[in-house]
Amino acid sequence: DALNIFRSSFFLDNVTFKNSQSDALDVDFATGKILNSRFIDIGNDALDFSGSMVTIDKAAISNASDKVISAGERSTLYIKNVYSNNSSVGITSKDSSAIFAENVEFNNVDVCLAAFNKKSFFKGGTITIDKAPVNCNIPYLVESSSSISIDNKSVVVNATDVESMMYGRKFGKATQK
Repeated sequence: DALNIFRSSFFLDNVTFKNSQSDALDVDFATGKILNSRFIDIGNDALDFSGSMVTIDKAAISNASDKVISAGERSTLYIKNVYSNNSSVGITSKDSSAIFAENVEFNNVDVCLAAFNKKSFFKGGTITIDKAPVNCNIPYLVESSSSISIDNKSVVVNATDVESMMYGRKFGKATQK
């Protein structure tokens, strides 16, 4: 990882991560804020969180090889004003994590939103977002143990093994109810 923050409080403002061969920013069991930041040409996840509580506001991410933002292991993320292009997966919530997002825009991203359960000792993930990001091949993937809500409407479960679908690139389709 280009930067790993572990069991700390942090504040990052106006930082740029460029040409990282693995995760750009990996935050484990920490609390903090990320403001006005850029992530360019990232070899894996741009932002990866485990057991953390973080606010992200005004981030631009381009060419993330894996996930733009990934939350796991009971993380809580507040995301606002994020733009990403040319990336694999947009926002992922797994393993009892909760993501609250608004004003998120994706362009040329394979999967916009994914919520699933990876580790059996956790529950699924949740994503609550103000509007669906557009310009993705697959708008969302959600397992029965997880939930995605867009504009206060629950997304219908459309997958049984999101993790395998994402990494095996066997994408499906979802509808809103």
